[in-house]
Amino acid sequence: MVTMAIIELKEKKGSSRQSILQYKLANFEVEKSAAPPLVNRAIKNMSTTGRLVPGAPAGGNGAGCFKLSAEDKRSIQQAEKAALKKVAQAGKKVKYRCQEIGCN
Repeated sequence: MVTMAIIELKEKKGSSRQSILQYKLANFEVEKSAAPPLVNRAIKNMSTTGRLVPGAPAGGNGAGCFKLSAEDKRSIQQAEKAALKKVAQAGKKVKYRCQEIGCN
């Protein structure tokens, strides 16, 4: 959910904890009192494993924000491309079958 929030928010310097929390409350069925600890724990775990990186050094503009690591971005883009290929191939097959039957 944190990854999806960061991708959807599309902020150049990264997304803050507060904006990630607001996104989660707006788009998922989560109790308002239970959401902050879940987001904090997810951000901490993702930061320690290297999936999230700081948006800027401490004291700079964008400090306290988080971005996806370069490796995570690449893997997400590759998964999206693969999904698009599958959809495109499925669409071609359907068109071919339709042409074969003669339904315009």
